Amino acid sequence: MPHYSADWLLQERMGRGYSREAYLALVDHARATVPGVSISSDFISGFCGETEEDHRDTLSLMETVRYDQAFMYAYSLREKTRAARRLKDDVPPTVKQRRLEEVIETFRRNALAKNLEEEIGKDHLVLVEGRSRRWSEEAPELTGRTDGNKRVVFPDRGVIDGMGRFSEVSCGKQQQRQQRTTLRPGDYAVVNVRETSGITLRGSAIARTTLAEHDALRVDGEKWRETVATERGGDEGRGTEVAVGTPGDGRAFV
Repeated sequence: MPHYSADWLLQERMGRGYSREAYLALVDHARATVPGVSISSDFISGFCGETEEDHRDTLSLMETVRYDQAFMYAYSLREKTRAARRLKDDVPPTVKQRRLEEVIETFRRNALAKNLEEEIGKDHLVLVEGRSRRWSEEAPELTGRTDGNKRVVFPDRGVIDGMGRFSEVSCGKQQQRQQRTTLRPGDYAVVNVRETSGITLRGSAIARTTLAEHDALRVDGEKWRETVATERGGDEGRGTEVAVGTPGDGRAFV
């Protein structure tokens, strides 16, 4: 849901015909209609004529909405655009950069707080993309995306092959091991989120699954809870503590 700036006059100069109030009403409607929906936006710092008050309004909007993802950049003039023809690029580069840094800091702080409140302990259906950029033989990790497009990093190790099949196993870790499989790019996995260090989530894979199997189990809530609880309890070496990082600790973007 792009907004670029919270000031309606700047929106008008950009050729965008909606107000802050209309935008917030749309955000509320989206969240009421689709609980847990992820919302992303674009923000331009230092657009033609932007004042400090305009900038503060943008920061205020970000605090109110608490975006899950955002694309943020400083304004630069582009030839043959409406702004290039009619407006003056009058915000100094140093001011643009300072405002951009404040926008980025506001986004990261709110994204971290939102993830800590809403994501820890949550199970996500994740599309496996492959090895994380920090994958190593000593610490093999995979990365994937939730249906809200949030990145999740988790250990690259064997998982139960199918949530439904696991729920039918009646006893013994020996049987569990026989049904374990390796996740590959393109697989779907159920991942339990254990920590976050910003916009990236970290967790443990519970099982490989399919869209049909996952949806069927989600409809049968009691069976889903039994299946997940059994796998969590039988996963050796998986801790229960939640670790919390901070932006800039080297783990925020994996």
